[in-house]
Amino acid sequence: MSSNIKVIENYLRMLVEECKKVKSVGMYMVKVLGYEAYSKIDGADKLFINAVSDDAVRKLVEDAYTEYVKRNEEYERYFYFQILPLFFNEKEIDELQQLLIETGKIEDEEKRDAVRLEWLKKKGEEVIHVDGTPYMRAMFVAMKCVEEPWNIAYYIIINALRRMMR
Repeated sequence: MSSNIKVIENYLRMLVEECKKVKSVGMYMVKVLGYEAYSKIDGADKLFINAVSDDAVRKLVEDAYTEYVKRNEEYERYFYFQILPLFFNEKEIDELQQLLIETGKIEDEEKRDAVRLEWLKKKGEEVIHVDGTPYMRAMFVAMKCVEEPWNIAYYIIINALRRMMR
């Protein structure tokens, strides 16, 4: 009985640590994606956004702008490789599986990962509709990481356990 409790404690500890990581990655990605979106806006549009945006939105964009230079490659890789695919539909999962097979032939690991990351980033830029509201997929996922890190952490751990069981 005691060993079962230890196993449960270990899994709960893993879940708590994963939640912290998911939330941190989500907050980072919201800032990065917000800055990237804001930087693509030019001239009059930017003036309009600054004029009508509330202080919280403007502060978020300014914070993202100042923190953007502190790119965190580990967080971005974790987001695109571990978290974003959790939000794919079956067709996209099949596309990802096909990409993994095709890129598996590339011997240079760095180049193989770069091709996969580029594909995932394109998927992240796609617009999805959630309850009738359009979102850039990566931004929606990043917001979910901040709002519900336990849910995402749970699926990351379950997927890792499934891979270990194969």
